[in-house]
Amino acid sequence: MEHQPNTSTPSLRDVALALTREFVHRFWDADLAWCQARMTSACTWVGAQEDQRACSPDAFRAVAERMGLQRVSVILTNEEYEVAACCDELCVVTGRYLKFSYPAENEAMSQWQRLTFAWERSSKGPRLAHCHV
Repeated sequence: MEHQPNTSTPSLRDVALALTREFVHRFWDADLAWCQARMTSACTWVGAQEDQRACSPDAFRAVAERMGLQRVSVILTNEEYEVAACCDELCVVTGRYLKFSYPAENEAMSQWQRLTFAWERSSKGPRLAHCHV
């Protein structure tokens, strides 16, 4: 029997894991347009600080811009992402990573970040419906 290559589309589970990792990297690279384009119109985002809450992609961008991502260069390491729950329409990914500042930055920073992302299936591919970091 001849081996046939797998031509099926990736599962929501696989795509959600990959998108979570990419979202984290693009967020810290200040690629907010890419991040916004992956959100549902009613996406809720809850950051680590009291003033880091948003209920739309535009509000998310405003909060992220206030954080000054363009001025902060970080290195991400020890990344761990896993699917906590997944069904036909929704996939929840949890994870953590260690971020620390580049040695050339004016301030030293090292911090573990935990996250929960909820990805909804859509006609445009999975979209982020909720994010808690």
